[in-house]
Amino acid sequence: RVTSVDVGAGKMSLSMKEEYQPREPDDLSAFEGIPSDEWLTGKVVSTPKFGAFVEVTKGGATAQGLVHVTQIQDGFVESV
Repeated sequence: RVTSVDVGAGKMSLSMKEEYQPREPDDLSAFEGIPSDEWLTGKVVSTPKFGAFVEVTKGGATAQGLVHVTQIQDGFVESV
């Protein structure tokens, strides 16, 4: 599909991707007001080089979030 045309510059952009359809934001209200010193048990979903994506559950609600590599431990983290 054609995504843009610039006649003056003689350029056209094409894409084979579907048009982006934004999804509804997740309901994170179950996680509101949790004190920063409260620990949640979670399941690691994936581990890219910059941290770990963790799935947590609270009050029947489930969400995924990023634990950045700098938040995994004090000091240097060799690999995630």
